[in-house]
Amino acid sequence: MLFSDANQYMEVDVRFLGLLLLALAFTSHAEVTDWIPFELDSGHVRITVEVDGIEGNAIIDSGSQLNVINKKFIEKHDLEYEISTFTGVSGVHHKSRQPIYESVPTQLFGSEMELNLVGADFGHSGNALIIGAPFLRNFIVQFDYPNGRLRLATRDALNLDEVANLPMRAQKGSGRPLVRVTLNDEKDIWMILDTGNSGGIYMKRGIAARRGWLDEFALGKTMSRGVNGIAYTDTFTLPSVIFGPFKVKNVDVAVPVAGEEADFGERYKIQHSRIRGVKVEGLAGYGVFKHFVVTLDYQSGKGHAELP
Repeated sequence: MLFSDANQYMEVDVRFLGLLLLALAFTSHAEVTDWIPFELDSGHVRITVEVDGIEGNAIIDSGSQLNVINKKFIEKHDLEYEISTFTGVSGVHHKSRQPIYESVPTQLFGSEMELNLVGADFGHSGNALIIGAPFLRNFIVQFDYPNGRLRLATRDALNLDEVANLPMRAQKGSGRPLVRVTLNDEKDIWMILDTGNSGGIYMKRGIAARRGWLDEFALGKTMSRGVNGIAYTDTFTLPSVIFGPFKVKNVDVAVPVAGEEADFGERYKIQHSRIRGVKVEGLAGYGVFKHFVVTLDYQSGKGHAELP
């Protein structure tokens, strides 16, 4: 199965099992949203939203620093918005320059709002939005993967300082949520906790090569798709990944093919300063946390995982 029976991993979490769910369930509606059902489409968390009164899907992506609108959605529905400026967009595989659309009418989580959204192409025209850091940093977000639902809470409703059990921090400069995982009981690395990553682990090829995993485990090939393009990867199954107090077994791993690179936003540095963030070497995605209820405070970089 997926979880180790090793007590040192399970005992850490048993004390808090159900604590977060109970804490949220008994707060007022002013502080916690109702549960919102989501669809898992190849590992992507999708909810239903409206853009300009038109229904579409929004991908909830903790690894994205931007809120994004799909250009294919705009084109399909003949929508027009004022472009305020252009911005550089760095995906895992490529970089591009994209427009920022101003004041796009959006209904999200039961509320009407106007959002400034970066335009990009991602998937089919039914995908309307990617919701990332500019929205998520305002809340604590709880993903109940086994039951296909999520909700938002204010920090007054839940203090993750008291129950956090994931080794996490906010990335310096970007604020993206970073989590430290242990690969195959051999290697600790920092990764972006990325709800927009439909795979398990996507990491630097050099890590797998130095550990001999590319020779030890059977390799496959697949294609990795990002906002700005696609890339080909070698894949294998890693026997275990330690995620907080849990050991997850048989996790799918992808690495760029030989000669290719991937940009994980490795390390942020403050200009003219020796202060640097931790080195980021990959993305931890759906295959790592799909069996858990995961609660994230994007702003503080704290997190909690539990079995439902």
